[in-house]
Amino acid sequence: MRGLPEYCRDSPANDTGRGQNAGKIQVAVDAKRARKGYQEQTLSIIVQEEDMELKCVVAIVRPDVVEVLERKLGAIHIHGVTVTRVRGFGAHPNLFANDWTTEHAKVEIFAQAENVDTLVKTIMDIAHVGAIGDGVVAVIPVEKFFRVRSQTEAIP
Repeated sequence: MRGLPEYCRDSPANDTGRGQNAGKIQVAVDAKRARKGYQEQTLSIIVQEEDMELKCVVAIVRPDVVEVLERKLGAIHIHGVTVTRVRGFGAHPNLFANDWTTEHAKVEIFAQAENVDTLVKTIMDIAHVGAIGDGVVAVIPVEKFFRVRSQTEAIP
């Protein structure tokens, strides 16, 4: 790991919960070395695939919760979030309104299985008001995860 750029090294300061057993990672030697005349090389670190169980946590919450939730997720080292504005109704639609649907935010987060309980608890704590329409949280298994740019299987 000596010749790798700082951002590629596994260190407690850069720990995002992935650790060393995070699947197959390919790291290319940075462009600066290539410009100096060194050949471009690729370092492959192969580790145990069975340790990389992925889950997708999907939460449908009130829109006013999203900003607070994003800040809290950053604090627990979750750095990849997809937020979508959605409309719908659940178990308690407003039958007296012309439109039964309400506006909510759909939050999707890919995480390793060992981080899911903390993630779900964080979402539930922030989104809970105790009223109808607080939302729902679902945990879905993920078979594979790919990065389009590098066209390789990756870790979220």
